[in-house]
Amino acid sequence: MVARLESIDLNLLVALNALLEERHVTNAGARLHIGQSAMSGVLRRLRGYFGDELLVRVGNELQLTPFAESLRPAARAAYDAASELFSAGVEFDPRTSERVFSIALSDYSLTRIGPVLMTLLRAEAPHVGISFEPTPTTFVKDPDGALLQSDILVLPVVYLPAYTSASLPVFYDDFVVAMSSAHPLARRSQLTVKDLRNAPQLHAQLGPRNQLRPLAGVDAHLALAAAPPHASVHSYLAVPDMLRQGSHWALVPRSLAESACGSDEFTVVETPFEGEGFIEHAFWHPSRQRDSGLTWLRGVLSRVREELAAPEGG
Repeated sequence: MVARLESIDLNLLVALNALLEERHVTNAGARLHIGQSAMSGVLRRLRGYFGDELLVRVGNELQLTPFAESLRPAARAAYDAASELFSAGVEFDPRTSERVFSIALSDYSLTRIGPVLMTLLRAEAPHVGISFEPTPTTFVKDPDGALLQSDILVLPVVYLPAYTSASLPVFYDDFVVAMSSAHPLARRSQLTVKDLRNAPQLHAQLGPRNQLRPLAGVDAHLALAAAPPHASVHSYLAVPDMLRQGSHWALVPRSLAESACGSDEFTVVETPFEGEGFIEHAFWHPSRQRDSGLTWLRGVLSRVREELAAPEGG
């Protein structure tokens, strides 16, 4: 039996979509500028309407029920269709818009993109806001959900190959080996793979290690881990400070090594194995392809790419 729209409060669609994407009552309320108590009341109404708990506590976190998971695609499609319907004829104007866009990316990617993007926005869209957010750790297991959590998700393209049609390349980089100048390997005239395999490595990773696909051409560095103790950190920017202790080496993006490991405290050398670079893409959910605001933002990110590719002083 199909429910009649006349009997439904369509505000529930907005709340339902927020709850399914945020998977958290407080966060969904904050997104909609609704207090936690009021949002809990909305969740009770939705539970009564669907006859399902929708969100349940498992350990220390809330998770969607299987029924709620099944609602996500339809809820997102209905939300986007309603947004498009009521935005018909309304073009995004960066000069007057006060929209806040969300961009999820690693701290390292933020240092590459952020300064250039903010300069462009200040000149062209003085009232537009940007919320830079951490990369969701679910992007491998649930890429569709990760893409729905923000307007733009910046990742190496190899992580989301099925979504390249809804993405654009932003910048290129490759890896070098970095370590403290006090590290025993820093005295070697030339490093070998065996040298690295026998020394503890500091890994920087974006999500659960057992879910990550190696970056193109860097499969070797994940296979190097043979000699403990190793360490991992979910922050590229933390790597240089941790290397100062002198006990570990790390693969570091070349641009980060140039900016953060350029002093005499560090030794930076080429990798002893053949490895390709990686290309970071800005991804968006395919359902938002016709969003005029995101179309404009994608154009700005294309110019960020041009700025990053230009030679210094050029």
